[in-house]
Amino acid sequence: MGLDKIDENKSIDYLKSRFESSGITIDKGTTKYLLSTVANIPYYIQFIAYEIWQALTLADRNKVSANDIDRAVENLLLLKSDYYWELTNKQTVNRKKILYALSQSVTELFSKQTADNFNLGPVSSTQKALEVFVEDGIIERKNEIYEFSDPFYSTFIANNL
Repeated sequence: MGLDKIDENKSIDYLKSRFESSGITIDKGTTKYLLSTVANIPYYIQFIAYEIWQALTLADRNKVSANDIDRAVENLLLLKSDYYWELTNKQTVNRKKILYALSQSVTELFSKQTADNFNLGPVSSTQKALEVFVEDGIIERKNEIYEFSDPFYSTFIANNL
């Protein structure tokens, strides 16, 4: 079952108020950067916000920066890397190529140019792989757009394949 994303303004207000209740400030631009980094997915908003809160509390700092967000993302990638490697290593060579193409924000997955650029092979193979990814919950399809269910898995694929 898919859940809609929370309205960005509500997420901004919520994050600002929760950080401020701990004596930590976060400006609107930094909050927007956090939301875009996690694709405004509530689970990841909470996960990254907690990582940031914990790091700032331990460092006795009271202002969130973009660098804090980047470090929290690096920590999450490190924490989940074993899982991501296991998930990736289960895929065929062709499926890994498709995942890599998706991680590069390719929108025309079925075009000849994309197939040539990423050595994807026949369109039917790409279609079948995408069906498997959707069934496995790795990829979500919204109309004709395919995107990673986990935005950090996309980053992992882009950095490691």
